[in-house]
Amino acid sequence: MLTRWRINYKGRKELASLPDFMLKDLGISRSQVEQEYSKPFWKN
Repeated sequence: MLTRWRINYKGRKELASLPDFMLKDLGISRSQVEQEYSKPFWKN
């Protein structure tokens, strides 16, 4: 379970650091990233 939490945290942090043009390529908006990043690390 701790491994999953760490993956969540790191993945959200990396996603938040991507520039807007990369998010657009992924089909994700900045507001979606901010919503995901604001989740607690223990939530999937």
